[in-house]
Amino acid sequence: MPEHHVNDPDTEPVLIEAIPTLKFNQEAFSSIEDTQCVICLADYKEREILRIMPKCGHTFHLSCIDIWLRKQSTCPVCRLPLKNSSETKHVRPVTFTASQPLDESHTSDRNTDIERHIEPTAVNSIQPTSSESEARQ
Repeated sequence: MPEHHVNDPDTEPVLIEAIPTLKFNQEAFSSIEDTQCVICLADYKEREILRIMPKCGHTFHLSCIDIWLRKQSTCPVCRLPLKNSSETKHVRPVTFTASQPLDESHTSDRNTDIERHIEPTAVNSIQPTSSESEARQ
């Protein structure tokens, strides 16, 4: 049976090369758990080149993470995406305005429907204004 690899077309070699690198220095790493590549489980050696994930700061051997990123576009430790979905798709903020007052008995049902509808696609958290918070109480 052929081996199946999941290739992520969004992780282009140019994008991988843009991720910063650093030379390992024992004194610069504060804890012992930061001194091991979680992909190959080998300890980092002095002056070894590591790649540091820009969003979460996790570090890996250059060759280990480059192979990983050709197949996945997330950090192997915390699964944060390499790119924001807003970088690949243009997402505009959502604003709600009520043109007429809602009947109190239907308010909670409508709010639940709105939240259920936008939750999977919302990138930014939506914070109600103080007047909206008071209206819900």
